[in-house]
Amino acid sequence: MTGRAAPQSGDDTAEVVFVVIAPTGELREETTDGRPDGDDPDLEVPYQSSLWTAVHALIAPDSVRVGGIPVAEQDLRAKVIDSDVARENPALFPPNPYASAVLTLLGARLEKTLLGTVAIVREEDPETGLTGSLDTKQLEAIWNAHRTVVAGAGDAARWRFC
Repeated sequence: MTGRAAPQSGDDTAEVVFVVIAPTGELREETTDGRPDGDDPDLEVPYQSSLWTAVHALIAPDSVRVGGIPVAEQDLRAKVIDSDVARENPALFPPNPYASAVLTLLGARLEKTLLGTVAIVREEDPETGLTGSLDTKQLEAIWNAHRTVVAGAGDAARWRFC
């Protein structure tokens, strides 16, 4: 596995790797087209509709409300279902202590356990506004945090939030 740079406007082969963590604890890598859409004069930065459609389908298939939680120390952002939407549909969006604990270990500041499937993407590039692929270092940090959480899963109180 090699490091991946943020997609550039002219890069026709740009793929973005991100991860998702299900409420069951399953962590998997996903790959999707990261190329920005065509030039839209109404947008200040290019929009990556393929990427955001893929992320949205995994975390909030029937909702338009998704939020982001920065994990600044790792240059990551967690994409989560809007908490109001999730609370209205607890069967679809159960608590996700695994993602909550992984993100906390990576440096996120959470006030409560996240709900539903959570996606972790690279923070967008401040110069281009584009979200690139997770690089090797970021993937290793996520997988290592996940292994730590899964190893301690029997100690549920350890991973509780407000």
